[in-house]
Amino acid sequence: MANFAGGGLILFFRPFKVGDLIEAQEYLCLVKEIYIFVTILTTLDHPRIMIPNGLLSNGCVTNLNVELRRRMDMVFGMSYGDDVLQVKRILQEVIAADSRVLTEPAAEVYVKERGKAQ
Repeated sequence: MANFAGGGLILFFRPFKVGDLIEAQEYLCLVKEIYIFVTILTTLDHPRIMIPNGLLSNGCVTNLNVELRRRMDMVFGMSYGDDVLQVKRILQEVIAADSRVLTEPAAEVYVKERGKAQ
């Protein structure tokens, strides 16, 4: 009954639709089919997963397709001998050259920390 009720909630509220990229039950996957009892998902490396709708409707689901813009944090390592200003300048040039990066809000480059010397 939980899966039937969960399927009803999913079909009524539409938290995701076929083709959406979602995170659910520790999987990052594409929604392939939605049925009343189960939802069929495909992970990015293509295994097919059937998740009971009771789990989906009672758990956390992150729909990555809802917003048109997405913030992305990236972490890079650098050695103690590297010039911090030069590293930041190079990263800013790479960002500026990538047409997929929005100009507003502007991308920012920070030095978070340096690891311990070995």
